[in-house]
Amino acid sequence: MPMFGEISVLHHAKSGPETASDESAWIGAATSAGLRAWTLETCQRRVVVFPDGHPWSWQSLSGGLELHQGTDGYRFLLRLATGLASRVAGETNILGQMKAAWCQHARGTRWLQWLFADAKEIRSRFLSQVGAASYGRLAQQLLRRQGLRPDATVLLVGGGALAAEVAPWLRGWNVRIVNRTHERAVEMAAKLGAHPGKPVAAVAPGDAEAAWKGADAIVPCIPFDAMADSERCEWLRASHVGKAPAVVVHLGGGRNEAGCWNDLPGFLSLDHAFELHESLDGIRAQRLARARRACDERAEHRDLGAPLSLAHGWEDLSAFARPGAIALAAA
Repeated sequence: MPMFGEISVLHHAKSGPETASDESAWIGAATSAGLRAWTLETCQRRVVVFPDGHPWSWQSLSGGLELHQGTDGYRFLLRLATGLASRVAGETNILGQMKAAWCQHARGTRWLQWLFADAKEIRSRFLSQVGAASYGRLAQQLLRRQGLRPDATVLLVGGGALAAEVAPWLRGWNVRIVNRTHERAVEMAAKLGAHPGKPVAAVAPGDAEAAWKGADAIVPCIPFDAMADSERCEWLRASHVGKAPAVVVHLGGGRNEAGCWNDLPGFLSLDHAFELHESLDGIRAQRLARARRACDERAEHRDLGAPLSLAHGWEDLSAFARPGAIALAAA
């Protein structure tokens, strides 16, 4: 009997039309039927997993939604976990996001244990040396291409997994970190400051406006927020009258979602990072293709119940079960 017959995965790529109301209807139908729904939202997509199936699996979908079921559902999640479904193919941040969102389900869900273990093995075998598959490196390169001086101050906004991944790549400049939970900013600054590089400091509560106005470059690693962003854009307009505008590399989404940010000179969105990545992607194509084939083969073997000897997996689950591990990955 196939191992993944009941899994249904609803996927919405944010580059397409908005589908939030349709996704809510699917979640509501599953809840009414007593079925579970696990959700994940990133800067590129929303994913809802129905591990016990869904009563509407036979229905046609609205534009912008995809439904993956059974073995195809596991294959899609495996490609997602390995970073192969990301526009920065092979990026590492998505696996941490998936673990943070779903690790509480892993102990009672055998296929989810497999998913985390298989993703780590495939990354280790095929993607460990693909190079440039890092939002941090892309942000660094974008800032350098804008001519940011070595003595410049870069404001990193956020305290979650993406900000933690980006932070080490900014050590060539003076780094300040601001986050809505100040303790996370302090913790990140302490970890970053323990390694060689320019000065690092957490922005004190109440000093956020001054930090935005005083930065030469800003790297937000948080979602767009229309109300808060309107105020932040006004800060930048007011502070850079008569001098060069701050460079903003916003990793929270693409230009179509950016709103007022698009009106600022020096604004770069996640789309610019993707475009830079794609210009460098040719040398990595062979390794990525091998990794995609490995995902397909692993999904088929798992579905048939084939025995597999894995060197990785459970240590990841125990690590994410420790207090504070999930909090570190949260924005």
